[in-house]
Amino acid sequence: PALDVVVQSDTNWSLSAAAANFTGPAALAASTLAWKHHGVAEAWSPFSTSLTGIEGLALPNAPAATTMNYDLQWTIPALQAAGPYATNVSFVALPAP
Repeated sequence: PALDVVVQSDTNWSLSAAAANFTGPAALAASTLAWKHHGVAEAWSPFSTSLTGIEGLALPNAPAATTMNYDLQWTIPALQAAGPYATNVSFVALPAP
């Protein structure tokens, strides 16, 4: 996996994520970066600049230490200016209602 997210919680929880637009020689949307569960045949889900629920949406996750493994895919348009680009990705565990 490209990254592991570990949540240690004593209450039911859900997980949300967001990414900033890329900075660099030219603007590049956060949605060019996508995630999916490692080893799972599923569609890539693009990041948004707004917190978006990714785990525990239909049924909250139970209290426990839980590790989620994600793969990342960055799609760069063919005519994008060359150079260094940077973004920040945030994962936020929230208590379930």
